[in-house]
Amino acid sequence: MTSGYYVRVAGKALALFVAFDILQAAAGLPGRLETLSIYRHLVPPLARMDIMRDYPSSVMWRLEPLLDAHQIGRPKEAGEFRVAVLGDSGSFDLFSPARDAIPGRMSALGTPIGGRRVRAYNLSYQTPNPLKDLVIEEHALKRQPDAIVWFVTLYDLAADAPPPFRENVHLLLRVNRDDVRALSERFSLSTWETRRLFAAPDRFWRRSVLFTGERYRDFSLLLARGALDALTPGDPSDTFRARRPWIGSVPLPPAPLFDERAGGEPAMPNARWETLAAGQALARERGVPLLLVNDPIFRGSGPGAEHEYNSFYGRRLYDRYRATLARFCDAKGIALLDLWDLLRPEEFGDTPQHYLPAANARVARAVNEELLRIAR
Repeated sequence: MTSGYYVRVAGKALALFVAFDILQAAAGLPGRLETLSIYRHLVPPLARMDIMRDYPSSVMWRLEPLLDAHQIGRPKEAGEFRVAVLGDSGSFDLFSPARDAIPGRMSALGTPIGGRRVRAYNLSYQTPNPLKDLVIEEHALKRQPDAIVWFVTLYDLAADAPPPFRENVHLLLRVNRDDVRALSERFSLSTWETRRLFAAPDRFWRRSVLFTGERYRDFSLLLARGALDALTPGDPSDTFRARRPWIGSVPLPPAPLFDERAGGEPAMPNARWETLAAGQALARERGVPLLLVNDPIFRGSGPGAEHEYNSFYGRRLYDRYRATLARFCDAKGIALLDLWDLLRPEEFGDTPQHYLPAANARVARAVNEELLRIAR
């Protein structure tokens, strides 16, 4: 074969690639693939948001197929008052089986609301981040919830900047960036994540396989790992991790992670708080009540306790946060349940916002009682 033959073959292959690239970009093919319902047939429906295996890639977190596979993707049962629970590792509970986490305890109580029994679904995902929760809420609202419960904390509301030790944009936001872009444009949200993710304009040429090829790779891995999960015996949500030493066994540090600075800094509310208002707007559109819950926090004692509650929060800053959050929610029409001092120090685990199973039960009861009040 002559060199001309190989040139013609290479030319045809290049032309086919360019044609495919233009067509897939115009059709938004990666996004279409990522929402295929085939995923729900590959992942055990009992799986929570985080399946405890620390997968090295972002493949598990495409929200549409993930929620299809989640229990909340099933048809609503007769007599079910469906509650979608948003939050972080505190409400998810990294250390307990699903039945002992706060949503599991809410379901176990079986609180009747309007003649139906509460069934709570754990849509929490580790690391506090209200923008991440907003994206999850948008998808959860398609699954016919009767209420949204949203756990929040000062950890990611203190300032519109990366929190300590969390310099990267949250994994869930990176891999669901199409949803983040749409929500940020719709509600005029501008946080450090949106500014970092969307600094470059959305040009057509940036939809080329040369820029989006990892999405095809992740989709292939999603199918392969989904099949692996389906072949794994047992319920992947019925696992737990070993707890580290009790937070109260460690002396308070010289300075907490978050503390008051001169002149009322960091300023609150800031741009991140508008994600809470956006969440209320999404829920109101569907006629679904939303309950915002301020997480319980550990309150330390001993040296340093006069100026800090725990290793996370200084007293002056946290007190200002609670007062500001109450005013903000009142102005935005958001129902707020402030549980900051509900739990005793011995009811916490290894951090100021990880709880023991019995404490989860107390939080669940308080949340159910408030739902009963606001959702009649």
